[in-house]
Amino acid sequence: MKQAMFAIALTLAGIQAAAAGGFHSWGKLAKHKKTEFYALSYKALEGGKPGSKKAYVSLSEGTRYFADRRIPLDGIKEGDEIWVYGSLRETEGRTPEGTSFVDRQLSNTQVVLLGEGYPTLTPAASKDAVGWRRATVIRNGGSLTVSLGGEYKVSCTRDVVILQRAALEEAPELKKKLLAEVRGETGGERPEKAKDDEVGVRATQVVLLDPKAAGAYGFLLPPEEAPSQ
Repeated sequence: MKQAMFAIALTLAGIQAAAAGGFHSWGKLAKHKKTEFYALSYKALEGGKPGSKKAYVSLSEGTRYFADRRIPLDGIKEGDEIWVYGSLRETEGRTPEGTSFVDRQLSNTQVVLLGEGYPTLTPAASKDAVGWRRATVIRNGGSLTVSLGGEYKVSCTRDVVILQRAALEEAPELKKKLLAEVRGETGGERPEKAKDDEVGVRATQVVLLDPKAAGAYGFLLPPEEAPSQ
């Protein structure tokens, strides 16, 4: 199921950013023969149908690099700033002694994100809506409690993907094909024999993706690019 979600996300993620000259896509990235270019094989929608595409990526001193890693629940520490995809639920109750209380939970949790370098995430439209929420970890003793305009317990089943994205100090070796997300600007240089529809991209950011975190990537797309159910 998670691999299927990942395939859908990669299929639809090849849509370029709306901004003129902007490029944002995921696919397989590798060195292009004996040149200074890197070839990104990705999918893009053409006439409503996914088609295979290739872009030639140029890296520079200004390119930022990140790597993703799926981590267990105990990898989240007190004080961590995280993003959680889920919905808020508040239930009023009363103790046997008659004291009233409110049980606050962040439920239907799908993804938890730590680290930096993520796309701009849009917070949930309302308190009742399912979506992204920024929170601070209060404690994690096998169950996660966060501060989010109040104290909430986060429901984390075994299927919840916890993804940590960390900056790399230097450019990674790309001798073999790796799953990667590329952001940048089109109009870059290309190999002499590049086809007309194979764009040149000056990369501003490259992220090495973790196949073990497959279930998270569909939630990182803008709404218009999100995988259909």
